[in-house]
Amino acid sequence: MTSSETRPRILCRCLGVASTRVFAAIREKNLHTVEEVTRATHAGSSCGTCHTEIEEVLADVHGFETTPAQRRENQLVCESETRIRVEASVDNLVQPRLFAQGIRIQRLSVDGLTLTLQLEREIDASLRDELTEILRAHLCRDLEIRFCI
Repeated sequence: MTSSETRPRILCRCLGVASTRVFAAIREKNLHTVEEVTRATHAGSSCGTCHTEIEEVLADVHGFETTPAQRRENQLVCESETRIRVEASVDNLVQPRLFAQGIRIQRLSVDGLTLTLQLEREIDASLRDELTEILRAHLCRDLEIRFCI
C-alpha cells in the first residue's frame, strides 16, 4: 500500500487545508474519525467532498487498507477540483493585476502544493509578494507559488 502522504496536496479545496496539516493533526491529536479531523483542522466542514480523502489519510496513519480504486478516485477528484479552484482564483485575482502591468500568463501548472505561473516577462518583487499572498489567502496557506518566464 502506498501512502497518500507521498502526495502532498490541497486536501480540502473549500477551506484550503493541506494534506500535510491533516496528517500532522491526526498524529499529534490521535484522531480516528472524519468528524474529529474536521473539528481539529476544519477540513471537510464545508461541502464534504474531501471526506473520502480524509478517510484515506486516517487509514494511512492508522495502518488500514484503502482500495487502489478509491485512492485513484480521490486523486482524480482532488486534482480536478484543485485545478478548477486555482484557475478561477488566477483568472479573477491575479490576471487583472498582471494585465494592468501589461503582463500575460503563458502557462499555469499545479503539482501538489506547488503552483507555477509562467509569465511572458519578469515581475518586480513587490508584485510577486502581493500575488503570492493573495493566492495563499484564497487557495491554501501552505501553497508554494513559483513565477517563471
